[in-house]
Amino acid sequence: GGGGGGGGGGKRRIPAAERRRRAAQERRAAAAAPRVTPIPMALLAHRSDVGKSLIGDVDFDRYVAASGYAFWQPTSARTGDNSVFVAINRLVELALRVRAPTAWERQQRQQQQLAE
Repeated sequence: GGGGGGGGGGKRRIPAAERRRRAAQERRAAAAAPRVTPIPMALLAHRSDVGKSLIGDVDFDRYVAASGYAFWQPTSARTGDNSVFVAINRLVELALRVRAPTAWERQQRQQQQLAE
């Protein structure tokens, strides 16, 4: 019995150097992209009623800030504390909140006005 390795499955393996080049290109493109998130996201930590969490509040706060989430919230279906519906309502409020344009949006608007 032969192992799994190559028999014409149609998928071409991309060389490691090409994968690294593509990954670097994607990172540069992501870094150049504006940091505008039109839809707020939340991280929900379920089963908060099952005892002490292995991850502390400070760690959640750091992860949420670094990952672009609007907030995090512990939830419990058993007790009803901070139900998912509470988080959904909060997300809707954030999505509907009128916000000031970002510096990037102001710059884009100015460029459009100059072009007209």
